[in-house]
Amino acid sequence: MDELVIAVVVTMDRPDELSLTLRSLAEQDNAVDKIVVIDTGNNTRTIEVVAGFPRAEHHHSKINLGGAGGFAFGMMLALSYGAQWVWVMDDDGRPEIDTCLRELLNAAKAYQLEAVMPLVIDPDDARCLSFPYRVKGSYNYHRKSIEKIGFIPNFAHLFNGALFHKSVFFKAGIPDVRLFIRGDEVEFLHRMIRAKISFGTFAGVGFVHPSGQNETTALIQNYFHAVIPETDIKQYCFFRNRGYIFRCYGLYRYFFYDILRYSIYFIFRNNFDIGGLKLFFQAMFDGIRCRFVYPLSLKKVLCRRKT
Repeated sequence: MDELVIAVVVTMDRPDELSLTLRSLAEQDNAVDKIVVIDTGNNTRTIEVVAGFPRAEHHHSKINLGGAGGFAFGMMLALSYGAQWVWVMDDDGRPEIDTCLRELLNAAKAYQLEAVMPLVIDPDDARCLSFPYRVKGSYNYHRKSIEKIGFIPNFAHLFNGALFHKSVFFKAGIPDVRLFIRGDEVEFLHRMIRAKISFGTFAGVGFVHPSGQNETTALIQNYFHAVIPETDIKQYCFFRNRGYIFRCYGLYRYFFYDILRYSIYFIFRNNFDIGGLKLFFQAMFDGIRCRFVYPLSLKKVLCRRKT
């Protein structure tokens, strides 16, 4: 291979899923030169799994860095090893076919991209997408209809199988560790747009990742929905990070849009869940005011939902 390609996989206590991901990377016909596994968990089997793949190396963090910190750590390591391209993913995602990397590299060349992303495919139904793509004003989960588009410029569902040229990190930086989880990928997307990086989604190849539909509640089918992560800490990070993004990138219309849709969700769709609505507003305004704390220390703060 003319250019060094290093894969970065962030994992936390999911050795079985990690094994599937590493196997799919090892089977790529355009082989990656190295696989950097960032382990933010404490499962000893993770080390054994990584040891079973000759091109993979294990790096353990003694604290949970979250997705943002894990990717930042891995990206910096990949750059220090001389990577020209960095291919990133979580431990529960994997390339759908063994030509995925080759096709992404070819797409980057054909469209003159610094970053290219595959379609994110539902592992339970290959006809469906794990996350919606907005087409003609509505949200679309149907793979065939998106595949017909071929290439979607300036949009991606990061970091699921995203392939970055090293230039991206020198122009846009690395993921912000303060965001921890749930929104770090959206913030990085806006940073790439602001940095005028050429990127997009190549619909000709898929990357398998668990669907987000179980966290999505439709308020108006295909047009208006609310995303509700399953735990208080994930909800807090999600709402806080959105508030931070709205402020940093001047997305004020989305701020008012969120106030409308989550008020509707918590009051009318979730049986007057005042605790949930309070969590939403506190987290959102913490983000707007750039008030960050290590998320795993939030349990006492979040106890207010129980009162």
